[in-house]
Amino acid sequence: MKYPLHRKLKNTKYDWMRCIPDDWEVMNLNHAVRMKSGENITSLEISPDGEYPVYGGNGIRGYFDAYTHDGEFVLIGRQGALCGNIKLASGKFWASEHAVVVTPDRKLDISWLSYLLTTMDLNQYSVSAAQPGLSVESIGKLKIPFPEKNEQEKIARFLDYKTQQIDQLIKKKKALIEKLNEQRISVITQAVTKGLDKNAKMKPSGKEWLGNVPAHWEIKKFRYLFIFGRGLGITKSDLTDEGVPCISYGEIHSKYGFEVIPEQHELKCVSETYLETGKDSLLSEGDFVFADTSEDVEGSGNFSYLNSKTPIFAGYHTVIARLKTDDDPRYLAYLFDSLPYRFQIRRNVSGVKVFSITQDILKSCYVWLPPKSEQKKISDFLSKAICRINRMADAACKAIVFLEEYRSAIITDAVTGKIDVRDIKIPAAEDAA
Repeated sequence: MKYPLHRKLKNTKYDWMRCIPDDWEVMNLNHAVRMKSGENITSLEISPDGEYPVYGGNGIRGYFDAYTHDGEFVLIGRQGALCGNIKLASGKFWASEHAVVVTPDRKLDISWLSYLLTTMDLNQYSVSAAQPGLSVESIGKLKIPFPEKNEQEKIARFLDYKTQQIDQLIKKKKALIEKLNEQRISVITQAVTKGLDKNAKMKPSGKEWLGNVPAHWEIKKFRYLFIFGRGLGITKSDLTDEGVPCISYGEIHSKYGFEVIPEQHELKCVSETYLETGKDSLLSEGDFVFADTSEDVEGSGNFSYLNSKTPIFAGYHTVIARLKTDDDPRYLAYLFDSLPYRFQIRRNVSGVKVFSITQDILKSCYVWLPPKSEQKKISDFLSKAICRINRMADAACKAIVFLEEYRSAIITDAVTGKIDVRDIKIPAAEDAA
């Protein structure tokens, strides 16, 4: 959407605001605000029953929302992963050393300032080599565009309205993805527990969590189908851009769950010397590799199987399961994604912050097997059904990326004056709702 621009622009020498309206000033941030680092507060000194909240680089723990007009201060995260993070704060509070507290003067609108600082990507001004870190002095010297306060307020109201619209669209897309994921698991679970023949005779499985299965299916322990092994005992420092492709537990969790295809997927590699020293960790077509740790119970049992004739290595924190029967590996992959199978894993994993999966847990699980020809029919059916669901989910993911980029762009354009908001009519809150 194009917005009106009825003013003359002037060039600046700063990359992130190449040009601004001719009647705007450019000044140091510390000429418009007061800044102070927080206190050195340890986690042991923080109590949920304390009189005042404690803010760090991520705002009040678990509850803070940026982009509101309720704030009196802007917090800038100054260390570590939250370096450059922008939040608003109000009332009385303590701030830890991980935050810089910014107090604006009367000529500055607090909400406009939070939008401005968000779009400046403060993390790039880090003064620390070991880990990201910002100093009060380095932040204070940053140049900012400075319109009159009346226009600042109009920009903030415009951005509140537009970002709320965009955030609602993003929320709907995320809800759609969640529903599609639920649909995917439902379709898989139905097919691998009941089969495709609605008229098939059923029998009790003997497992309450599984229920009835087709009468001609077999139920076996996992241990009777697979030979077990472990991935390479390597670390991230052993991974290279060239050599033999390798999949590790992090990629199973985040990128290549269910199946890995080295011709299509971008994998890190290990040295070819491992073909001699670590050949027992080399995967062949149809082999499975399970992540042996997970940060949550839901991720327990996450796996990938090699859907390619190109051998690859299983990397660190993995358990290898090599199929020793002629069962269809793709059918088994769908079975391992089903709710009844994951239930077996989740009830047996142990851990608090990290949940571990052992070979013994996998060996003790049950699998249920149709005849080989029926396995193939089920896997072919699911491949087509899941492909349709994945296409819709991919489209929603792309839409979210576009909306987030649009959100960032519209904030940048508004705070640098490329969108002239002075004559844009913003609906009242009740009308916008």
